Amino acid sequence: MPTLKVKTVTIQQRLLNTQGHEGVVDVLATDEEGKLYNIEIQNDMSEAPPKRGRYYNSLLDTNFLEEGKPYSSLPETYIIFITRGDYFKRGEAKYEIEMFVNNHFDINPNYGVHLIYVNGDYRGDDDLGNLMKDFCCNNPDDMCYNEIKEKARRIKDIGEGYDMRLQHSKLSQEYLIEDRKELIEDIFTNGNSLNLSDEQIASAFQLPIKLVQEIKESIKV
Repeated sequence: MPTLKVKTVTIQQRLLNTQGHEGVVDVLATDEEGKLYNIEIQNDMSEAPPKRGRYYNSLLDTNFLEEGKPYSSLPETYIIFITRGDYFKRGEAKYEIEMFVNNHFDINPNYGVHLIYVNGDYRGDDDLGNLMKDFCCNNPDDMCYNEIKEKARRIKDIGEGYDMRLQHSKLSQEYLIEDRKELIEDIFTNGNSLNLSDEQIASAFQLPIKLVQEIKESIKV
């Protein structure tokens, strides 16, 4: 994948389908060239079959091709699965699935769709290995990337501060709700690395599940 400058990032983006199954993607990003990047974090590898990538790409095409525009204006898309483990079990850091012409590999069909599987267990001494290490690391001080380290440390500090604030009875119920909302926003903004369900988050923070879902829908990074 080329070096890119991210323009927008949306968490838990709903992709509508008036004729059938809708999709909610974990992360949807665009770059300055208009390319789309759908990133899915999968703890259960059985939930990441290649046909899911095929379907998500079809939803992206349906949602991002404007009426009256030619098919050639479809954006280039990258569907990226980061799985807990090696999906294809060949020991590679990542697997890139591309469209090609049989017996004529020199022909570039410009299909514009790239399906990528990242091995979450990969720990090589390179950028991807460091990123996968950070994804599974609980201690910010042991992380490799400063951007992730700073965000993780902030979330950890907020959590510790939240525990301390609960000990003070002067806090009003309204303040507690707003404080919990901030923590939930941080969970979703960080990509929900623990893969918690809406129900689990609502139960942990003692908030209505509807409020948790509203917070998740409103997150735009």
